[in-house]
Amino acid sequence: MTPSGPGDRPELSRGEIACIRLIVAGMGDAEIAAALAIAPATAHWRIEQAKKKLGVRTRAQLAAMAVHLGLVSGEIAPGEDAHG
Repeated sequence: MTPSGPGDRPELSRGEIACIRLIVAGMGDAEIAAALAIAPATAHWRIEQAKKKLGVRTRAQLAAMAVHLGLVSGEIAPGEDAHG
């Protein structure tokens, strides 16, 4: 079952949420890994786990679902580009 609202939030780890926030900001796996000081394979694993937990297949769907559920903001802070 795909989450449909804030009451249906799945249990995501802090690491998964951190990766999702950086996806929303437009970063790829290598950039996420560098920003979080983790291995690229770890970033990829966290993203795949988050996609599975949210019932989505793509990074775009992951970002949209996370914004929809209020897990992350879809806004970029003033003065920042998509890569922070």
